[in-house]
Amino acid sequence: MIEESRKIVKSGNTSFTIALPIDWIRKNNLSKGSDIKIIENQAGDLLIFSDSKIIDRRTDILTIKIDEKDISSIDFEIAQGYIQDYQTIIIEGNDLKKKLNHILSRIDDYIGLDVIEQGTHYLTIKNFFHLDAETSPRLLIRKMSMGTMTFFDLSDRFFKEGLTKADILESQILMEQNEKLFNLIRKSVLKVFENPQLMKVIQTTPLDLLKDRIVALNLKNISGLLHTFVKTLLFIERKKKETELLKEVVATLKEEYMQVVNAINTGRYDALKEFIRKNGMDSHNSRLREINHHLVVESIYNLKMCKSLLLDIAHQALE
Repeated sequence: MIEESRKIVKSGNTSFTIALPIDWIRKNNLSKGSDIKIIENQAGDLLIFSDSKIIDRRTDILTIKIDEKDISSIDFEIAQGYIQDYQTIIIEGNDLKKKLNHILSRIDDYIGLDVIEQGTHYLTIKNFFHLDAETSPRLLIRKMSMGTMTFFDLSDRFFKEGLTKADILESQILMEQNEKLFNLIRKSVLKVFENPQLMKVIQTTPLDLLKDRIVALNLKNISGLLHTFVKTLLFIERKKKETELLKEVVATLKEEYMQVVNAINTGRYDALKEFIRKNGMDSHNSRLREINHHLVVESIYNLKMCKSLLLDIAHQALE
């Protein structure tokens, strides 16, 4: 990393120049007449990039030795390699056969990772992730928020006709999908902070990136709570009197969720302020004391936790 002081030299009546370090010139194969890019970031600093390296991609290879390591240690090293954006991850060891199914399952958790070569004692994994406007955190958050609506569709199905084990599997897949999207959003945010020039590519700012990560985390947690709720519905009789309050709470949460998501997508921040203002008014609390069915009570509290996360999303969007 180059860190040194340079004198500003006046050049003509309206401009100034500085001399660029020769090591940087050589490393980027630049010479007299070469083009470079200068970008001003949100803090007012100027960032200088070689025109041929506007998007810098790592070419490092990470090798993970798995012999005599437990599963959690291997999972951690894979996650670190993914977050640090290694293009190639090689997993090798005599224990590969015993741990193969788990490792392949973990690789499936990360969007962009694919096995391109497999041997008796090694796996070669490539990272095909490329950050662009189509994989920006903001767009992926929209995919998360749209997918979460399926949980409410499953809830509506329960109150109309009940749920099946296939519905629970659908809920499980949806939750795992949102977890994958969150992992990709987290990686995208880290990648942009490592390469600030990408902010221009995906049209974002440092503050928006931090907000996006918090919103994505809340959406992931909402998915987890809603999946737990949907699973619980298998053990609740939908025609019981206790489920009437549950149905009302779900309907209210669905309406509030759509209000917050639509407000963020359209920039209607007045709707977010209205949601926050009404948050303290809960007409269900007094009736909740009358419910004796512990699964119904537990489900309602899970839904209330979802509302708290929605409130945090609204606050983040307004800050």
